[in-house]
Amino acid sequence: MGTIDETTLTALCDLLEDEIERQQNALEIRLTMTQAIRTRDMAALDAMTRALTLIVRESAEAEKARLKLVAPLMEKNAPLLSDIMAVAPFPWKLRLYEYQQRLEQLFNETMIVSKENEVLLARAIGIVSDALSSLSTCQEGLFPGNYTADGRNGAQGSAANPVIMDNKG
Repeated sequence: MGTIDETTLTALCDLLEDEIERQQNALEIRLTMTQAIRTRDMAALDAMTRALTLIVRESAEAEKARLKLVAPLMEKNAPLLSDIMAVAPFPWKLRLYEYQQRLEQLFNETMIVSKENEVLLARAIGIVSDALSSLSTCQEGLFPGNYTADGRNGAQGSAANPVIMDNKG
């Protein structure tokens, strides 16, 4: 494996600090999304989804920049942070390890929140689906043409049982 000079390591650490901030922001957005789902605030959920999409795009671009910085110095085309740590001198190795631990912590927290959001959204979709199904069932006999003006079932030609509702419901 190659050696990595101090300038490259400094630049890499700067990029990793930016990534940690980006991932922290992404986690906060996901937490805000959780609240928006729970309170049925679709405008906030939409805004947070757009913001998260931007962060994901930025993160993908930042990964390319990190790889462009270190890949020429490593044997692998896409070295992992642990590969870089293996060839970094001691003070840098410790700093890179700290970044790795923080990113791992953020990713784990993000996974938990994302899974919670997935469950909440699945539950909401189920409720909406059940409601639409119920509405569809209720409307099956109510379309114009199914009943005649005098209350007879036009499809079967038999008298429909009239339903009278009073103020008691």
